[in-house]
Amino acid sequence: MKINFKSTIHQNGEQQVIEFSSPVEITKEGNFTVFSFTEPNSDVHNRIEVSEQEINIFAGSTTVLLKKDQNFEFPLVIPMEDGSEQTFELVSNWTKTQFDAPHYYMFEYSLSRVVNTESVLIGSYTIELTISE
Repeated sequence: MKINFKSTIHQNGEQQVIEFSSPVEITKEGNFTVFSFTEPNSDVHNRIEVSEQEINIFAGSTTVLLKKDQNFEFPLVIPMEDGSEQTFELVSNWTKTQFDAPHYYMFEYSLSRVVNTESVLIGSYTIELTISE
């Protein structure tokens, strides 16, 4: 199986698109359909777990958690070059879904950073996963 991954990122008034195709392993774990693949340009392993109520995105050492119809606060841990880690409190908001299983999955979400109890928008994201033979 093959995955066509497309991410449209809106940050600071600018749009960036990341798109690639890669071999994919698809498994079922509980309520989740799990897509495991490697981004060919950076050799970063990605794992995206999709269900009707939750989506978990693991890209290298980065983890983003989404829960349907709610703002969800979670820590984002970023490894630094000196071996230390920096942690940020983020809030995800999953805003749109179109699942045409087993061949197409699209979801939109935003990420905000919590700064002194105030939420500051980092960006909004649209992820499209298209599966083919």
